[in-house]
Formats: sequence, structure tokens, C-alpha cells
Amino acid sequence: MSSNAKKRWDIITGPYQISIDVTNKCNLRCLHCYNYSGENICIQNELSDEEILNLITDLCDMKPYNVCICGGEPLLRKELVIDIVKMLSNNNIKCSMVSNGILLDDDTAFKLKKAGIFKVQISLDGLEESHDRLRGVSGVFEKAIKALEALKKQKIGSGIAFSPTPWNINDFNNVVDLALKLDVEEVRIQALMPIGRGSLNSNELIPSNEQYRLLMKYINESKKRVKKLGSNLNIQWGDPIDHLIRFPEQIESTPTIAIRANGNIAPSVYLPISVGNIKSKSFKQYWNSGLARVWQISKVREVANNYRSVMEMNIKDKDLPTTFLDEDIYLDIMDKDFDQYIKE
Repeated sequence: MSSNAKKRWDIITGPYQISIDVTNKCNLRCLHCYNYSGENICIQNELSDEEILNLITDLCDMKPYNVCICGGEPLLRKELVIDIVKMLSNNNIKCSMVSNGILLDDDTAFKLKKAGIFKVQISLDGLEESHDRLRGVSGVFEKAIKALEALKKQKIGSGIAFSPTPWNINDFNNVVDLALKLDVEEVRIQALMPIGRGSLNSNELIPSNEQYRLLMKYINESKKRVKKLGSNLNIQWGDPIDHLIRFPEQIESTPTIAIRANGNIAPSVYLPISVGNIKSKSFKQYWNSGLARVWQISKVREVANNYRSVMEMNIKDKDLPTTFLDEDIYLDIMDKDFDQYIKE
């Protein structure tokens, strides 16, 4: 690699966005959960409050554009979440969070607003019957709606995550109506992934091609309706596989990094491979040692190439560990000369 290329890496101070699983413990056992929240391997050795706050101190120096607090259910560590949001917002770093909404009452929303939260995404997968069926618990739809109402009261940016199933697609227009009523900024739809508990329930959960076509019809109609109403609601389709196809071919710094609840540093939340652990060295040390080039690591590319469509995310027929149930393939980029991992 030329010295000029190395200089380009040297001036990149950190990733554009980082997601942090502050816990993988959860108060639900959703049928489609991609990381087996509440039951996965990470909960056996989760980061302590001190370890997470040390990570946040590093990030305050590195200045990512956005930090997403993820889980599990993040609000099971509510006081820690509030501290994280305060630290990031005080350093002009946007901080968002994903949640099932069960613990997001008016008081919590007030504290999040005061701390400086930027946006909170709440899972809402249809109307009451559909939503509660996917989560296996009655009454959680009502709590998700109350969470969105609490966010609206505090004027906190909010989003809805919608996972399509054979039984909730006909609810989609109603979800858009709720988003309009609750001043939600974005409805994000993502193909249901046959990984995690989703792999155990895929026969029940995965929509047919015809059902997906119907969903796309509803999405397009809703976009036209929202525009006609003059609303700024963003209805967005997300492809979980997109970055696994594009990023291995990119030559610039990785825009995103994921930190698992056990401290493992992963190039993607979906891949069973990690390249370090912040229990061992600080995140800043890993970044300065070449983490920006994680998608140039031959083994990372090799693993990512196993995922070419959503239906290929179920890796039972591949010689790979099961993400979040088995130990990751582990390559610590600080163990030896980083360039030995790189595919030129």
C-alpha cells in the first residue's frame, strides 16, 4: 500500500455511525428476533457500566455522526442509557435508540429529552392482534403506542420499525395512519430475516412473494397519500443485505461499526465474525490500528460473501458459527501486524 493511501486512512478519526448493544437482555421473546435477545451468548459476559462509559468517552473524542443505542431492550439499563445520551449530546454527537417501548413512559421520555436524545425508533408490527402475536405477549401493542405518545409529548424525533409477516401486511396502511397521528418521522420496513429466532419460526413468519408484492403496493400508495397530505413522514424500505454486498468492495473507510453487548467489535451486526473486543483494548486503539479498513480483511469478505439475499442469511448449511448462539469467528487486529489480514 502506498504511503499516500496510508495518509488517507490516518486522517479518518472514526466511523460515521456506531451501534452499541448496551444489553442483550430483554423483556420479550419476539418470534423474529435476529439476535436471540434474552437468550444469546453475549448476556453471559456483558460490558459493565464503566466499560461502556469508557467507550463513550472514546467516541466523544472521535466524533461519529450518530451513535445508536441498541439491544436487547436498552431501557433495562435506563440510567446507563441516560448517562450515554448526556455524554454524547454534550459533545454534539447525535444519539438515537431502538426500543420495544414497554419501559418508555412519560417520565423516561422526559429524562431522555433532557439528556438530549435525537431519535427513538419503536417496533410496531401492525395493529394490536398482529403486533402482540409476533411478540407472544398481550398488551405490548398498547405500550408501544403509549411510548410513541410519550415521545410526541416531549417532541422527540421518533420512528417506527415494521417487520412484515404473512398476517400483518394488510395492517400496513393502518400503521401509516398511526404514524401520521403520532407525528412519527419515519416508518422503516425491512424484509423479515430468517436468522436468530426468525430462523426457528421461518415457516410461520416469512411472507410469500405475492405478499411482498402486495406490501410494495401498499408502500407506494402510502407514499403518494402522505405526499398529498403534505406530511414529511418518510416511508423507507431497508435491505439488510445491501451493506454485506457493497462494503466488501469499497476502498474507503467503513462507515459503520457494531459493538456487541460482550464488547466484541463486529463489522456488521449480522455477521458471525469479530475483529477485537473493547474489554481488551480501547475502541480508539482499535481504530488507530486499522479498524477503518475492516472490510478489506480477507476473512470478513469471505464470511460476507455467504449472504447474497435475505433467504441466504440462514447459515445452517454453511460452515459458519450461528450468530449470537456460537462464539464469533475471532480475529483481533491488534494481535499482530494488521496488514497480514488485508487483501490488497
